[in-house]
Amino acid sequence: MPATDPSSPVQPVQPDQPDLMQALRRWEEAGGTWQVAARTSGSVTVALLRCDGGEEVDRLSSHDPQAVQALAGRTGSEEGPLVS
Repeated sequence: MPATDPSSPVQPVQPDQPDLMQALRRWEEAGGTWQVAARTSGSVTVALLRCDGGEEVDRLSSHDPQAVQALAGRTGSEEGPLVS
């Protein structure tokens, strides 16, 4: 996994932290995009991508049921911004 840039607007989310959705919203607001990299019935992992070419810069995972439900059926930010 790539190292996180300390100047990044998004800091790493540890597994099981419920603030994945907040981190994704901040990433979108900073101009980045994201894609769901892995999904199970109880977890989701999202790849954070640069806005200038899609290079993966980090991955965030969560077992939070609200995050899993909010991302159900979505493949990434190209489907539109997250609803607050």
